[in-house]
Amino acid sequence: MHMRLIKLSKDDKDFVSEESLKYYFHVKLFTRTPSGFFVFPKRHIAANALDPDERILFSYQGNLRYVAKTKTGVEKNTHPLLGGVNK
Repeated sequence: MHMRLIKLSKDDKDFVSEESLKYYFHVKLFTRTPSGFFVFPKRHIAANALDPDERILFSYQGNLRYVAKTKTGVEKNTHPLLGGVNK
């Protein structure tokens, strides 16, 4: 089983504080279609490097905070959250 570690940063507008981090993972992700849709920053995942059912570990301020499992691998950037652009 593969696992990826994603280091979340206070430099990202969604993670500027502990409260914003919790809001993102407990509320915002579940308002998306599909529910839980997460957009990885470009520098984190190569186009062919993510498999279905892969574990994703999210750290924040040096601590492991969340663990998730992917439903799909990397998909083309056609989702509205990504500007609907096919890259």
